Amino acid sequence: MKLRPRFDQPTLRPGQIARDEFDRIKAEHTHMLVVVRVEMRCVVGCAGFHEHADDDSVKAADLRHGIVNSTREFGNRCRAVAKCDRDALQCLETAAQGKRATLSAWLARDWRLLYPENVNREEIAQGCLDQAGWAAKLGSPMYEALLRRMAEDVRAGGPCLAALEPHMPRSRMLAPLLLLAAIHRMVLEGQLPGAARFYPSAGGQADEDALWPQLLEAVPHAALPACVQTNEVERSRALLPGFLEVVRQTGLPLRLLEIGASAGLNLRWDHFPFLDVPATIRVAERRGCDLNPIDPTLDESRAALLCFVWPDQTDRLQLLAEVIEIARRVPARVDRCDAVDWLRIHLADPRPSVATIVYHSVVLPYLTEENRENLRRVIEDAGSGATADAPLAWLSMEPGADQAEVHLTMWPGGARRLIAQADFHGRDVKVL
Repeated sequence: MKLRPRFDQPTLRPGQIARDEFDRIKAEHTHMLVVVRVEMRCVVGCAGFHEHADDDSVKAADLRHGIVNSTREFGNRCRAVAKCDRDALQCLETAAQGKRATLSAWLARDWRLLYPENVNREEIAQGCLDQAGWAAKLGSPMYEALLRRMAEDVRAGGPCLAALEPHMPRSRMLAPLLLLAAIHRMVLEGQLPGAARFYPSAGGQADEDALWPQLLEAVPHAALPACVQTNEVERSRALLPGFLEVVRQTGLPLRLLEIGASAGLNLRWDHFPFLDVPATIRVAERRGCDLNPIDPTLDESRAALLCFVWPDQTDRLQLLAEVIEIARRVPARVDRCDAVDWLRIHLADPRPSVATIVYHSVVLPYLTEENRENLRRVIEDAGSGATADAPLAWLSMEPGADQAEVHLTMWPGGARRLIAQADFHGRDVKVL
């Protein structure tokens, strides 16, 4: 299958050390492809062009050969394009020195870097239709209509196909949400004043027929986010029975550890006015992790926090805005880290006099099978060392057959129970 490289804006300036920057960005984006574009401007001699993007394991020797022994003339530049590793970058720098050239590099960080030419259009269209079905079920007629139009545009080979196609390696279900969130963010940031007239989230009136031409025009300019970050605060409704059960059984203050926390809004659940939280609840610590955390205390983060909420669901948007204000008053730290690595650190030793709760909501679908297994193993290993004075609980709200299921496991003991069910936004909670 032929792969074609595409690049974002440069993130590394000439004079910086490519390997150091590679390490930094790879650490921040452990779940993403990192593709490096290196351009050498030769001082003397001829140069050429070498492209090596269709091999998952690019060898440093191949890159060196592409630079030093390139034969095709291309002005006074020699470019090497590759999906490579740190050692390959070191080879590039060595080659650059040997050619008396200066080296600059770009690190492109989204899934548009490499994509197959023969992705099945119908598969992408079906992903849009599947999401349209969920939008209808969960009460967004605006997104239902737009997603159905997106499916038609994909089948016709329109701009939606070009925008969605590179993201298909992740999930055909997620790609349409990423595109709509990217455009919604542009609206919220004031980049699309014409489209804003039809976005209730921006004070407009929903009109899918009038919006569609403007949305289609915006599609090629949309920068799709790295991942879905819904920041759905009403999922705390479904998690609350678990928190209360831990307090009932232990009588201890809570140490909250949330993975996939995004902006950490649900680390402040005990301050939410829409939850009936007993005054006896005490939270000793609140901390989370996410691969791409958002700081809710910054004004410039507001659009990123809101853009995944469906724009015609203004009650959800209003509730989220209220919780953002709570987050500015109630501190909670969210570390940029992989969940498994983070839990290994924070569960390394039992914490006495508090009940530690590891919790998450709609996170597992974004993990590989291996990471899910590693997550389970780390938590269960920590649970084996729990005591009555240092208990551990694992509380999860994750997709079931047609709704979300809330499970609670507590140590000592380790029994896992289904304690509640809810829709995927945390509403219609049924405590079992």
